[in-house]
Amino acid sequence: MGKRKNNKFSRTRSTKRVEKPFRDITFINRMHGIWSRFKGLILWLGSAGFLVLFATTAYKYLDGDVRLEFSKALSSGYEFILHNNGPADQVVEEFRVLVPTKKQDVIYKLTEGIYASVDENGIELPGGPVYMPAAEFKEIDGQVIKGNSKIQFRLPPLADRLWLQPVAVLLNIEYTTISRNQILQKIEKLARNIGFKEKKVTVGFLVLNNYWTPVRVGNLQDAITQACRDNRMLSNLEICKKRNRISTGQKVG
Repeated sequence: MGKRKNNKFSRTRSTKRVEKPFRDITFINRMHGIWSRFKGLILWLGSAGFLVLFATTAYKYLDGDVRLEFSKALSSGYEFILHNNGPADQVVEEFRVLVPTKKQDVIYKLTEGIYASVDENGIELPGGPVYMPAAEFKEIDGQVIKGNSKIQFRLPPLADRLWLQPVAVLLNIEYTTISRNQILQKIEKLARNIGFKEKKVTVGFLVLNNYWTPVRVGNLQDAITQACRDNRMLSNLEICKKRNRISTGQKVG
């Protein structure tokens, strides 16, 4: 009797050894089939461009945009604000004020009497060519703007002489930001590479009597005309009144 029990136990254990690997192989084959179909779907979505679209759409939702705004003129320089309208923290990679390349894009006025040299090339001011301190501004490079928040900062003056005041200046400001989150950084770099997002944001400004107005024209005179026409607060400036008299054919004194 004991011998039969041993044989029965032996047969039962032998049966289990055969059935268990069979069930394992069946499960593995089933999972392999599911993975193959999932991988095929991923490859199809990638080839159709849906993955890129999904990634960039998700990035835009999380990233938002960083917007530059002029706040006010200070006793020396200007106050600006960078708004982060997205939920993700942003890092300012670079912020630069570009010096106007054409002399026609800058008009200054003297606020006090000075001695200047006059020759066939024009008027030479004391101290040599006018230097623009704002062009050397780099203080906010590397700063973090928290999600749905802003930072305020001071931009240096547009002239290095106390007796020189900018009447009309046309210039550009360029800045780049990137997400502080490593995953969003990779998505942003992908979006830049395929052209879904520009690496640099360029904002054109017309400065009239220390007030900065965003413009999209590349000519100073056209920018002045546009700003004087569109901004009621600027229309009372002498430069706007002068242009209005010119446009209406009145005599300019």
